[in-house]
Amino acid sequence: MNIRCSHTGKIVSIISVSVFLSLSSVSIAHSTTNIIADVRAPVEQQADIKVESLSPLSKGVCHSLNCGEKTTVNIQTPDEYGLSHNKYSHFNAHSDNDVIILNNVLSGEVNGNPHLKNAAAQVILNEVVSPHASYLNGQVKLVGQDAHVIIANPSGINCSGCSFSNMSHIALTTGVPTFDSDNKLKSFVVTEGNISISNSGDGANVTKHQRSIEGKRVYLDLFSKSLTLAGKLHADDVFAVMGDVEINLASAGQKVTATRPAYLSPPVTPVSIDVVDIGGMYANKIRIYAEGDIVNSSDSGIISTGLLHMRAGGNIDNRHSYIEGRSVELYSRGVVNNKNGHINLNDKSTNKSNIRIVAKSLNNNQGNIYSEGGAGIYINTGESIKNEHGYIGLSNGIKNQQIKIKNGSGSVFLAANK
Repeated sequence: MNIRCSHTGKIVSIISVSVFLSLSSVSIAHSTTNIIADVRAPVEQQADIKVESLSPLSKGVCHSLNCGEKTTVNIQTPDEYGLSHNKYSHFNAHSDNDVIILNNVLSGEVNGNPHLKNAAAQVILNEVVSPHASYLNGQVKLVGQDAHVIIANPSGINCSGCSFSNMSHIALTTGVPTFDSDNKLKSFVVTEGNISISNSGDGANVTKHQRSIEGKRVYLDLFSKSLTLAGKLHADDVFAVMGDVEINLASAGQKVTATRPAYLSPPVTPVSIDVVDIGGMYANKIRIYAEGDIVNSSDSGIISTGLLHMRAGGNIDNRHSYIEGRSVELYSRGVVNNKNGHINLNDKSTNKSNIRIVAKSLNNNQGNIYSEGGAGIYINTGESIKNEHGYIGLSNGIKNQQIKIKNGSGSVFLAANK
């Protein structure tokens, strides 16, 4: 693996850079540890990396002032299936001013990637082999042909104000890639690792530059053992799977299967997804599958302008928070706890949408479950509904199978459409 120095244009080996660091009185550790190819990987899986400062100031001063840097990654030649597989020992954007450029431009074009002589990559796998999590605090930008971009680090991924642009499909995962007998990328096996999204400025924004993708829907996949959402995540289509699972590789919009590997021990029900404090999720479509609990205690809530689908092996906890969508589907093997919470349809223009809750039990004490313009609210629980000082407003009826409604001093109101 080589690194090109932007000041001299010379290519130096990683050993030379290490020696230079040990002798120099000016630390440039930030510049050389953002992205480093894994020297243990085959040469055809080591990307070429070029680092440029985004400021005319010296590197030492810039490191102190957080000037940021641009790192261009010339991805490796794709295989016969269109996969460019790149391995790293470090894959970071430590500063919110850092920019990572994934170069998918054919070699014969301006600023072309010398590894792409015949075809651009269709899938770009950035696999991090490290005991340390990746920190994505800046921007990851794809140049050249659109591709399915995957960042995989089993040790975790921390995103603080990160953004992704010029790509219609981005996947962040703590899974380990697996390949079939023909060496074709098959799936990701998740057994560890947390994805953490927190605020820095405007928060995580997946569709910040969506217009540059010519109107395509932008898909965001999050596959990990657990997810902590302490910042505001903005995207178009969010698909999140949390737990010990194997998830098959699929193109945007295609069916995805997630199964628990048979060799793993029986699952427990820890918190798989935790939306806390000022965290929140906003998208046109949200699908969340969690092996454990989904805890939403944020001030902002989880809001979709289209479908919002949650399925939990444990509980869905929405106390003091908001779940809203044009159509809302909540499936839990435990309790849907909406105490002091709000589960609402946010679209009055259609009678085809509805709220559907299927769970062991429902706690709506002092809560609000309301549909004004939808087709109705459908609740199916194995135990009684707690609704003290709560409100369930139904637009087209309610279906209760083997449950009792425990009203207390609350109300269950059925308002039929005229």
